[in-house]
Amino acid sequence: RLVAAGGQVHVDLAAGESGVAPGQATVFYEGDAGGARVLGGGWIERAERVADAEQALRRIVAAEPASATV
Repeated sequence: RLVAAGGQVHVDLAAGESGVAPGQATVFYEGDAGGARVLGGGWIERAERVADAEQALRRIVAAEPASATV
């Protein structure tokens, strides 16, 4: 899924992909390897694993507030 906003594009990979890192290129093709046509591409600025982000959010929400001492 591609979402364009503010001059940037956010890409969600349905099947996921390991080893995606900032600085790498992403390229979009139409067709198969034998007759593929390049539709576009760009540089990866940030990569996140959805499962990791969701797990971190659950930990933050579940954490008790820290008590402050003055």
